[in-house]
Amino acid sequence: MTVPEKPRTSPLWLVGATLVAAPVALAFESGLRWVLFPADFEVVRTWLGPSLTVVAWALVGLAAAAGVGGAAAQRTLVQRKLARLPSDASEGSRQAACTQVFLLTASIPQVPVLMSTFTFMFGASIVPTVVGVAVCTVSVLVQGRALRTIGWGHE
Repeated sequence: MTVPEKPRTSPLWLVGATLVAAPVALAFESGLRWVLFPADFEVVRTWLGPSLTVVAWALVGLAAAAGVGGAAAQRTLVQRKLARLPSDASEGSRQAACTQVFLLTASIPQVPVLMSTFTFMFGASIVPTVVGVAVCTVSVLVQGRALRTIGWGHE
């Protein structure tokens, strides 16, 4: 009888770290703008604001679509990844496969949201950026929760 291998990474920690990525990026970029950009840059932000706000809203839509797509693809990708493992694969190997899929599918909606934070930095309204961060956060939560039922942490 073999002793089951203890998973190396807590799924909750990984989901939590992924959840804070977009809000931290927004805070970091806002801090950079405040510290590094000259006061005259506000004129440029005001001039670019209307155009970049439209772009930011488009990025929110893209993030929402990417979140839905990532969540929909996650189960299939996990099943394919687990099917490639040997039949006697350890729990650690199963968790590593699930972790790889989670990191891939959770990053898909984060890319447009991170781009949206840049649009805010250069003059877009904060509203679409905050909505995008919320959409991304919900997407990561849904995907993290779904992994528990797919195979993350199950023996």
